[in-house]
Amino acid sequence: MSKSIQSAFFFLTLLLMVISCKTKEQRTEVMSERLALADTIEHLLRTNLVDIWYPTCIDTVYGGYLTSFDKDFRPGPNQQKMIVSQGRLLWNASKAAMHWPADKQFMAYAKHGFEFLRDKMWDKQYGGFYQLVDQVGNPLGDNAKTAYGNSFGLYGAATYYMMSKDPEGLDLAKKLSPGSKTTVMTLFIKGIINI
Repeated sequence: MSKSIQSAFFFLTLLLMVISCKTKEQRTEVMSERLALADTIEHLLRTNLVDIWYPTCIDTVYGGYLTSFDKDFRPGPNQQKMIVSQGRLLWNASKAAMHWPADKQFMAYAKHGFEFLRDKMWDKQYGGFYQLVDQVGNPLGDNAKTAYGNSFGLYGAATYYMMSKDPEGLDLAKKLSPGSKTTVMTLFIKGIINI
């Protein structure tokens, strides 16, 4: 590289650095704007999403979470429960409990969902989470299980454990972890789960 190209490159780099520098006041203003935006997003998240879903989605009769709602967010008649949505709602309740620890209701919502996963969605005979159960928790269809669905069960159980330190959450998550008798790959080899 010639000296003139090196000098031009150095000059342009230096110029860009000078242009991109901000005064302390400018940095403070940008930080204030970002904090205000973060507060707005948190408020909208809480009031327009979290507080609408919880406790509305809690199935107080059969356990787990309701997921079928009409346009006015009233529970619909068909409340089949998929492992994907049950795992996601468990994860959401657990994360909400960690984010807003003063609101103890989220811990209860997470425990409620975890108990349904553990007691109704887990196949006690062969292992793995059922893909779909009825509202009560009886397996539907051909009892098929998928790696995709089971990953959400694992995701929910692990996050529940992170939030609660309930050893049952860790035990359920470990059932799908490498080295267990019910790892996803083991269940696939046995023909119990589809990948």
